[in-house]
Amino acid sequence: MNLVDRLRERGIDKNIRSLRPVLRSLMMARAITAELVEGSGRVYCITERGRAELEQYIAHLAVLKADLAPGDGDDIHQGGATP
Repeated sequence: MNLVDRLRERGIDKNIRSLRPVLRSLMMARAITAELVEGSGRVYCITERGRAELEQYIAHLAVLKADLAPGDGDDIHQGGATP
């Protein structure tokens, strides 16, 4: 299964042309590598550097998600009356 098929399977229906600049940028940042494999086309692999960046990003998202967790700001909406 190729990259576009995997993205579509996950609900992301993008044209490969719109992905190329993103992939190129990730390659220039040495976050991924690309190899042309006969019968499969271009195969992308995440590098150690890319994995570290991804883990930092996921940790950052977890902090943001915790900040937005239910219960935050509930006191603002309680009471029902407007001042």
